[in-house]
Amino acid sequence: MMLHKLSGNVLVQSSNCSWCGNYVVAHILPRRRQKCRAAVAEYQRSSSAGTAPTQPVQASTVDSNATTSMLPAQPHALQQPTPFPTPSSSPSSPFPTQPQLPAEDMYGHAHTASHSTQTSTIQRLRMVASSLESVEEEEEEEEEGPTPTTSSSPPPSLQAAVEGTASPRGHHTGSDASSSRVQGQSTGAGLKPQPTAEELAARKKVADEENLMVDEISSCESWRDLLEILEDEAGPAGSGLTLFVGVKAISRMASLGRGLPASEKAQLRAEPGFHALARALLSGVPRMKPIQLANSLEAFASLGVIPHTEGMKAYLERCKVCAEAMNGRDLATLLHAFAIMQVRPGRKTLDTLGFRAVHLLRQGEMQPQSLSMLVHACCVLEYKNRVLLAAAADAAVRAMPRLAPQAVSNLAWAFAKLEYYSYAFQRSALKAYAANSAGYRIQEVCNLLWASTRQRFHPEGVLAIMVRSLAENAQQLRGADFASIFLALGTFDVHPGAKMLGQLLGAADSRLTSMQPVELCNIYWGLGLMGEGLHPTAVHIASLLPDHYEANRLNPGLLRQVFTAYLGGKLTLANTGDGADPKLAAAAASISFPTPMMDAMKRAWVANIMSSSMGTAAVEAAASGGSAADSSTGDSQPSQRIESGIRASTSGSSSSNSSS
Repeated sequence: MMLHKLSGNVLVQSSNCSWCGNYVVAHILPRRRQKCRAAVAEYQRSSSAGTAPTQPVQASTVDSNATTSMLPAQPHALQQPTPFPTPSSSPSSPFPTQPQLPAEDMYGHAHTASHSTQTSTIQRLRMVASSLESVEEEEEEEEEGPTPTTSSSPPPSLQAAVEGTASPRGHHTGSDASSSRVQGQSTGAGLKPQPTAEELAARKKVADEENLMVDEISSCESWRDLLEILEDEAGPAGSGLTLFVGVKAISRMASLGRGLPASEKAQLRAEPGFHALARALLSGVPRMKPIQLANSLEAFASLGVIPHTEGMKAYLERCKVCAEAMNGRDLATLLHAFAIMQVRPGRKTLDTLGFRAVHLLRQGEMQPQSLSMLVHACCVLEYKNRVLLAAAADAAVRAMPRLAPQAVSNLAWAFAKLEYYSYAFQRSALKAYAANSAGYRIQEVCNLLWASTRQRFHPEGVLAIMVRSLAENAQQLRGADFASIFLALGTFDVHPGAKMLGQLLGAADSRLTSMQPVELCNIYWGLGLMGEGLHPTAVHIASLLPDHYEANRLNPGLLRQVFTAYLGGKLTLANTGDGADPKLAAAAASISFPTPMMDAMKRAWVANIMSSSMGTAAVEAAASGGSAADSSTGDSQPSQRIESGIRASTSGSSSSNSSS
């Protein structure tokens, strides 16, 4: 028998062990020596007693030139030994005192047994046992799996055969300590021990207590009552608060906080009980499940607080760890929370979450509401992943019949803002609006109209439905809404008619002084391209713009719009010929810009002509200066840190006209 010394281990070039059927052995361990010793002892006992061994012996031949295989032998279903035949009943048996072996033994090897074969096998096993005695034992802690047994009895798989009960193929009995790393098995690694009855009872008691507390939290109708319950049950420091109950509590608190005035929300955030709850949750972030991660962060965002730096890092790290286990709702809620907080995760975190979302979208595993929240959050976070946007657009087309008007509006606005064009989505969105125009609110119609303008997708017949709906509700429109309407009319060169134009401008004229410069320029630009550059509203706007220029509020893009509208008014007057309406002539004469402003307008307009077409530049100018669908959230103030490690959020969602 050839033994090869490899790194302190002994590699025995042999076929299967006659007793256990496994290779003997590349990695020498106490369990292996015990197994082989048990085999030798069994055969020695059988030979001295003059009785047949309990288990039939497999004859094997040592091939010194063969390469030792490290794969385990494939066990077959065990067969019980056949009864001893008597000489009269089996005269042809060469050894009437030995059992007649079947044609195929318990390991599937066809053979014919003989006394000399069994004797040589026993001798070979003795040689293996004596060789093992000379090998230095490895440290016990290096062994994977359970502690080796010290019993000399056969392994359970063989004991089952002795007792007449075969172990199922591939089944681990839980007490077999004979497998090794050579066999590629780990009998104990990774398997959790079965809990005892006492442990199960303790777990059930904890779960029952948590459920009772959650029921009590859910029944609260005031955040003050909720904090009192938490203090009574978990203590002032929240030390007795479990993660499950903590997430439920913060979610309920966020639900109760919706609609509260800012002063009362600030009072809630200042409560010591809220700080204790926040500390307990932030310390448990590394153990949170995906749904707990999403719900807790969304609740913090809804209450207007942002976790401190270390807490936010813990959230981001946990997001990357749990990404593969997140469903569509978890992903959308997390990104939506980041968007509300105006906290932009790193590109790596966004890509990890984004490509998980791609998989869910392609598998159709994201609900319509989650789809809308996801794309809207990507827009607010300025995350332009074209693979994700393509998957989202395809999913939106498939889900269009199930999308609510707000979801359609938000998706259209977000795709336009992210500069992602999908013909199929734009067409489906406008068809959905035309089929249910009465179900869309003013805000949602304006978002759809602005998105179509930004994408250069002519709404055709749907445009008339949109403008008519907005004109009928002109008194409810904001400055940004008027800007979106006239930007679209000027871009697509559509005149709404005298009646609807009068409704729109009649409502807009009284609000011009409170409008932003970008809104004034968009309306003036649209009127100029429609041939209404000398309308009294246009004249009023022209009189307001010089003050904005002096305050340095007009960028080159807006100056180009103003000059385009000014030229449109001149062209309108010229087209009337010699018999010009005196009112138009008086209007044209009243529009006068200061010389520095006029020179700046000309330079901006000429520079734009040399680089691109005038129409595209006009829309891009509106976007760069703040589109009609954009509204400023005001100057950001320094975030105020508070005791619990969270800081108050001073800015709301950065979305524009759309609400998520």
